[in-house]
Amino acid sequence: MSQNPYASTSAPAGQFTSSHSPQGKYQFRSLKVLSILVSIFVGLTCLATLAMSSLDTFGYLTYPNYTDPNAEVGSDAEMHLITASALFGGVMTICYLIAAVVTSIFSYRSNANLHSLNVKGLEHTPGWCAGWWYVPIMSLFKPYQAVSETYNKSGDLAGVTPASITGTWWGFWIVGSIISNIEARLVVQGIDLGGGGIGLSWFTTILLCIAGILYIAIVSKITSNQHDYVDKNSRVGL
Repeated sequence: MSQNPYASTSAPAGQFTSSHSPQGKYQFRSLKVLSILVSIFVGLTCLATLAMSSLDTFGYLTYPNYTDPNAEVGSDAEMHLITASALFGGVMTICYLIAAVVTSIFSYRSNANLHSLNVKGLEHTPGWCAGWWYVPIMSLFKPYQAVSETYNKSGDLAGVTPASITGTWWGFWIVGSIISNIEARLVVQGIDLGGGGIGLSWFTTILLCIAGILYIAIVSKITSNQHDYVDKNSRVGL
């Protein structure tokens, strides 16, 4: 029986490492739990954002001064609505922060897996795949390049050509994020956007939710392609 050339004889169960990985620096580790966590918290962030936009729309249609940050609250019902919107805003923020953490870990781990399998032509290191998200200016394009590389190389491993959705995902994410930041700055400055603000809120919500759905699909495809490859080669090596 042939020996699996990718498996380390000293690797614990559930780990997979390339015998050609520099000094055994990287080991293949399962992405399944990380993939589930990314899906859960990105999904919850999208749901909380949708809930906030829905409550704000209801408030605007029900109370004439609802969108004016300088106006006094006219009734207890309006206060309850504002409190509920703030609550969903808090949930969204918490879920977003957790999603950012698990996304960074997934970016690192999925790229490290490719290095462990001695995939050729990799231009990004695992550390920078996670780090580019937090570097000003660079965060506008480098995370997209890193995710695209991991996505495409994982497809090459599995012998498939994955659908080119990374560009679409990044376009929705960047445009939605920029508009959302502009909207937030206007609100902080006490500017009443009125119905235009509600429309802008829904526009950014839709953009960011589509980006979230596409990213979940990207993470799922990276996970399935890498695991399909490893499972196939593990069976061959037995």
